[in-house]
Amino acid sequence: MHRIYSLASRVRIWSSQEESEHGINSVMNYLDDLQNEGLENRNIETATLFTHTNKLFGCKWWQRVWTIQEAAVANFCSLVQWGAREIQWVFLIELVNI
Repeated sequence: MHRIYSLASRVRIWSSQEESEHGINSVMNYLDDLQNEGLENRNIETATLFTHTNKLFGCKWWQRVWTIQEAAVANFCSLVQWGAREIQWVFLIELVNI
């Protein structure tokens, strides 16, 4: 699997919407808005960002080893998709480093 993901030009890390009732849709909407507006153009409230990223990374989906493997091994064109929303993996890394 390492070879497959490392050679792929784009990896889409897709999640089912099993946990949508736990507010993940609102989290993805928030993160998508941040991504579209650009971090440099937005005054980010750290507590809100922390709450949203914790909720996202707290999903059972992230506890699956292959989810992390897909993101870590793939190139920088990786996308995390939840329903119709797509967040770039590089953007998620930027958020975690704030």
